[in-house]
Amino acid sequence: MSGHFQRREFLKLASIAGIAPSLAGADKPVRIGLVGVGHRGTGLVKILLDVPGVEIPAICDINEEHLQSAQAIVEKSGRKRPEDTRAARKTTGGWWSARIWTPS
Repeated sequence: MSGHFQRREFLKLASIAGIAPSLAGADKPVRIGLVGVGHRGTGLVKILLDVPGVEIPAICDINEEHLQSAQAIVEKSGRKRPEDTRAARKTTGGWWSARIWTPS
C-alpha cells in the first residue's frame, strides 16, 4: 500500500468524519440534505447510504436527470424517496447538515 488514499476512500472517510460527532450516542438518525448530485454528489449519496444512522430526506439539483437518478438510488436502497428541494425554503428546518458539491 502506497499510503495514498484513492479519491473514493478519501470522500468516504471525510463524509463519515464530518458526521461522526453527530452519530456518537445519537438516538435519532442524522438527516442530511444534498445539493448537487451529479457524478461526485451521486457518489456521496451511495457512500452515505452505507453509513448507519444517516437519512437523506431531501435532494436538490438543477439537472432533472441527476435529481431523479439520486432519488432512485436512495429509494432502491429501501429508504424513503428524498424530497425534491428546488424550493428548499420549506424543508430546511429538519436538516442537521447539507453538503454542496459544485464543479471546479
